[in-house]
Amino acid sequence: MSRGALNVNTIAARPVFKDGQLVDLQPDEKNRAKDLIADLMIATNGATARFLVDKGFPSIRRFLQAPRRWDRSCPNSPMHWRLTAF
Repeated sequence: MSRGALNVNTIAARPVFKDGQLVDLQPDEKNRAKDLIADLMIATNGATARFLVDKGFPSIRRFLQAPRRWDRSCPNSPMHWRLTAF
């Protein structure tokens, strides 16, 4: 979780088809391969951003800011203090 990355667990749905028709949505199981791919995508984004800066190329960046009134939102939550320190 360096460089401000957050490890957020989310549930993704995987569609289930039968005879070409959507019949169900099942939770998509997390595994090491998916984690590795996600980590590589993040590393690639960082390497690309540094390359563009080093070569003087313009790029568009997204800067995350704390929400307004952050100090008033869930101050007893462990995540609140982690994000405040960030």
